[in-house]
Amino acid sequence: MEAKPPQENHHAIFLSLPLQGHINPFIQLALRLASRGFTITFLELEFVHQELTQARLATGAESGDIFEGARTGPDTLDIRYRVVSDGLPLDFDRTGRLDEYLEWYLYGGMYGKLEEAIEEVMSDSKSRPNVLVADTFFPWASKIARHFGLKYASFWTELALVFTFYYHVHLLRQHGHFDCPGKLYSPPLSLAWTIYPPLPIGIFRWTGKLYTSFATYYTF
Repeated sequence: MEAKPPQENHHAIFLSLPLQGHINPFIQLALRLASRGFTITFLELEFVHQELTQARLATGAESGDIFEGARTGPDTLDIRYRVVSDGLPLDFDRTGRLDEYLEWYLYGGMYGKLEEAIEEVMSDSKSRPNVLVADTFFPWASKIARHFGLKYASFWTELALVFTFYYHVHLLRQHGHFDCPGKLYSPPLSLAWTIYPPLPIGIFRWTGKLYTSFATYYTF
């Protein structure tokens, strides 16, 4: 009988946009893949980790490691939690100086800092990573994957309806729904309701838990 080739053990690096509505789906995907034999290295930005740590310690947790229970529980999932810097000081006001932060995130030094972090993961890991799963909102993530020879998966964490708005933004401008090139904006909520019927609340549930996705709309 012909022997089966050994099954490849995948090791995926996860990189989520630092917003609650993006981090939550990434956590769920990491848990699901780890339960199927994947090794996961979950990169969390330092300022997000600081906020998570404060919230977790207030509830009695021993650390800010959100996967601590998954590793020590009955399933003993192989999920490594790694804190990395986005290249800006912790006290930088990322909300009050949002335009500056977006400039840094899209075109500035965040790319270089995260490339350095992934290089460290590649050199430190006993099982070499072979997949990068990054938020679709990181426009340069595929470039990092190519640089390190990783397979690349772009993970869209929002509703298909929101993706449709982005994909057809040129038509929305063409028909005069809005026109604000290069400016930060929020599409009028009435626009969705005039085009689409009401959505059942059940479609907003992620593995039985209600979550909200916070998206920043930016024209680039």
